[in-house]
Amino acid sequence: MHICGDYKVTLNKYAHVDQYPLPIVEDLFATLVGGVKFSKLDTAHAYHQVLIDDDGKQYMTINNYQGLFICNRLAFEVSSARAILQRVIENILAGIPHTVVYLDDMLVAGGIEDVHKTNAKEVL
Repeated sequence: MHICGDYKVTLNKYAHVDQYPLPIVEDLFATLVGGVKFSKLDTAHAYHQVLIDDDGKQYMTINNYQGLFICNRLAFEVSSARAILQRVIENILAGIPHTVVYLDDMLVAGGIEDVHKTNAKEVL
């Protein structure tokens, strides 16, 4: 069973929208300058990788004919989901050289193969 919530008339209408900015493409390219080898990593079900704290779960509860379902993970339908995901992944990968994040995609670069492998292993 796949349960989806339509939060545009409930949660999104009243929630404070997180305003964490998405990176500018020029800034992403500037971080990758000097890269010769590249790896692109795509996080599977990225939004569902983010756990919801206990206070937030009550606002994402879904009611259907089988009862109430409390969401434990972030749903991409929530208006702040993009900003939350960007912040979480950027914080996890902060300090890894030649690595950029755009939502669920990560790009890792290196000037030579050994540096690229080192950066990629650190991301993984």
